[in-house]
Amino acid sequence: MNIPGNLGIGKTTLAKLIANHMFKRGFFKDRISLIMLQQVSSLIYFRYSLFKELLEVSNLDIFCEAISEKSMLFILETADNLIDAASKYLQKDLAQNIDLDRDVKFIIITREKKELASTEPCLEFLELRNLQKLDGAKLLVKQA
Repeated sequence: MNIPGNLGIGKTTLAKLIANHMFKRGFFKDRISLIMLQQVSSLIYFRYSLFKELLEVSNLDIFCEAISEKSMLFILETADNLIDAASKYLQKDLAQNIDLDRDVKFIIITREKKELASTEPCLEFLELRNLQKLDGAKLLVKQA
């Protein structure tokens, strides 16, 4: 899922609300991680950020093995630079993880709507546009 929107409208808060809502209903029991990517603009650094969420993981194959048959959610915060630099390869990594384990999901938070290079629709998009800070807060209160 991709959540694009202006700075400060509540994208991260909405992602955390979604994660909490799903966790309370029995989803993502093995792990929910928020990964800050504002300084990450290469696939190597993205993988490093992802791998360090799990102990003793050093490459994509070991990561995929470690998450197999797990229920996890990874929230990728401020992923604009990464998508701009490595969209095709990022899509491949995410698709590989999703294909191996349907219970591992990614929420991608961006400031602008981003198109990931994809031949398969394995990512869903939720767009928040033209919301003011107060509108984001109202949306969250309504869900509480």
